[in-house]
Formats: sequence, structure tokens, C-alpha cells
Amino acid sequence: MRIITLPFWPSKNGQNIITQVTIDSRCRLVASWQWYKHVQLYPNSKHYSNLVVRMHPGDIGMKRIAENIFTAID
Repeated sequence: MRIITLPFWPSKNGQNIITQVTIDSRCRLVASWQWYKHVQLYPNSKHYSNLVVRMHPGDIGMKRIAENIFTAID
């Protein structure tokens, strides 16, 4: 079984392309972008001045993304 994930940061064009590839290749699709708006998932927001670094999910965010992937496997 192959699993393809959508990007953490939402992009309508990117989501459409990845979704089509997933359908064409008969893989399972996992979305993780729904978590990006939850501020508590970004524990580094106070520690880094670089916005891109601050916006990476922390332990809670990564746990939720992993749970989505494991749900697709199960």
C-alpha cells in the first residue's frame, strides 16, 4: 500500500495535482493541512525570528499528522 500526503500548508493547486496523482496511482491520500491553523501546534513561534522556521509543526502537530497516516494504514 502506498500513502500520499497533502502538504501541511494548504495550496489549492497543489492539493488538486496531488489528489489527481493519488487517484491515478490508486494510493491512499492523507491530508494534514487541516492542522496548520492551530497555533498551539507551533511551539517554536516565540523562539525563532524566521517565520518559515516558526511555522513548522511541533510535537503535537507531528503527532496529529502521524495519527492521520496511521489511520490510513489501519
